[in-house]
Amino acid sequence: MTTHFRAAAIACLALTVLAACSRESGTGPAASGPAGFPSLNAAYSATYQMYEDGAAQPAMEGSMHRDGAQRMRFDMVRNGQPVAMVFDAANRRTLMFRTGEGAPRAALVMPHGEDSVFENMSDWDSWSDGDAVQPQKVGTDTVAGERCDIWRTPASEGEATGSEACVTSDGILLRAGDTGAATPDLIATSVDRGRPDAALFAVPEGYEVIDYAPCMTMAQDAMAAARSGQRPDMSRMRECETIGRRASEIMGGMN
Repeated sequence: MTTHFRAAAIACLALTVLAACSRESGTGPAASGPAGFPSLNAAYSATYQMYEDGAAQPAMEGSMHRDGAQRMRFDMVRNGQPVAMVFDAANRRTLMFRTGEGAPRAALVMPHGEDSVFENMSDWDSWSDGDAVQPQKVGTDTVAGERCDIWRTPASEGEATGSEACVTSDGILLRAGDTGAATPDLIATSVDRGRPDAALFAVPEGYEVIDYAPCMTMAQDAMAAARSGQRPDMSRMRECETIGRRASEIMGGMN
């Protein structure tokens, strides 16, 4: 799925459970958007249906909780496995954990870095700042009882169609997908305005925290050592193998 709106990437993220979704490079959105493109300043909870490859029936349902632009939680069920992802820009980390009966009581913590796809939470609610053509407001609609403006970009070179998103005046994404498609990639079915419970954005009580930061650092150091002709630190590599196994247990069965 190719999109211009990074908000639509939420659907890609949910459908692939952090598989490789294309994301344009850049330093983040401009301070103000074209012709009043809204920035997110709302707190809310919403439910969504997500469609894959234009299917008539949704491939998945999920719920989202937003505490302004700094924190977002997305819950879904993938291959029978309930999973939650919490993007926390204030603490520069992403939490991933499974919920429900039989789920491992552990949470994988991935720190944000300069190249992290989760580095700037506002990126999820903006147009692609790398696009030469910025989105234009082409109309209005009502989705899940909320009025929204339709923003559209034309097709890029090599693409069959452009993309569009319907966004409220205070930045709530209600629908996103390819222009003219029979079904969107993502569409809201309910929106509940109000600040979500802060506990939703924290590691669940009783969960072990598996910190992936040492492995990210080890990988960088190993690459630097290889470039200089040195051997990597094998003790650190073994430590990361253990962390990797724990991460696989947390996320196992969802791909």
